[in-house]
Amino acid sequence: MTEEGFLEYVTTVRWRFAKSVPNWPHFYIVEEELEDQLGYAATRAFIRDHGYDGNFFDMNVRYRDADGWTYWASPLAEPFESRYMLNRCRTEYTWDALSKAGKLPPEGFQAQHLSLSPVLEDPEFQSLVRDRDAEDHASVDSEAPNAEMTERQRNVLHRHGKTFHCLPHLLELDEQSIREQCLDEELKQLQSLLLSGR
Repeated sequence: MTEEGFLEYVTTVRWRFAKSVPNWPHFYIVEEELEDQLGYAATRAFIRDHGYDGNFFDMNVRYRDADGWTYWASPLAEPFESRYMLNRCRTEYTWDALSKAGKLPPEGFQAQHLSLSPVLEDPEFQSLVRDRDAEDHASVDSEAPNAEMTERQRNVLHRHGKTFHCLPHLLELDEQSIREQCLDEELKQLQSLLLSGR
């Protein structure tokens, strides 16, 4: 497989968001569920042959970076040729990148729900909710966001980038735990931020 073949495969296959571990936002595909299993095997081999060695906690992992994404095969305990899943995450959310930035999740790698508390408790997010609520109760048509509001939205999106990276995927799956964590007006503001960040 060539670099172009690798890029074509990873951009055309349908990736699933790993909702059980949103503190490690990544996507995956499973070999047996794919029509093109030869493409899967070639892609796995390309990662092995053209990747680099990295870490995930105390495990060695063979990674391949392309277009802002990092790819690897799993389960990691299996011999490389027996790994039946391919995974990808934004390169900024790899173990190595989070470790260098001092942002490793304190709970490690375990199944859990995405906690919205850091966003919901953010004073700037709370002020956006209050401003939106005041606009909704005013009898005037709301105008496009002004520069100051846009800057506040960017600040919240930047501070909580990993959460906002996961959120649309979890909402698309109608993740009840997301809806249970916030009030209607907070959910509306979260959705508004997602739209402004596109």
